[in-house]
Amino acid sequence: MRFDTTASVENIPDLLLFIDQACHSYTLPRPLCLELRLAVEEACVNIIKHGYAGLQPGKIMIDFQRHENQVIITITDFGREFDPNNYPPPDNSSDWDQRPVGGQGVFLLTKIMDNVRYTSNQGQGNQLELIKRIK
Repeated sequence: MRFDTTASVENIPDLLLFIDQACHSYTLPRPLCLELRLAVEEACVNIIKHGYAGLQPGKIMIDFQRHENQVIITITDFGREFDPNNYPPPDNSSDWDQRPVGGQGVFLLTKIMDNVRYTSNQGQGNQLELIKRIK
């Protein structure tokens, strides 16, 4: 299944509705669907806020595939490159009320998903592949 839209915060509800519909179509368990929604929302908000910052809003394309024992979601955009695997983990040693706001999204994404892969190819855009095993 595939969904394409313009990279804007106003389109986040439509992206999440697509994830809900794909989960329903593939009869995935509700807890797994909630994790997938959260991961896709974090990734897409980061693409919109950072990847396209200062640029005309481009495309976000989401491909949702279910295989026997896993779900693979590929998010493609044409904004700035950003490999979440190269992002240092946040310092979570201090109390919650003393931590800076933000900076937890990539950490959360990598904790929710079983595997996060990133590639960037000129002309083909940035691709973030989110893989989650079905238990």
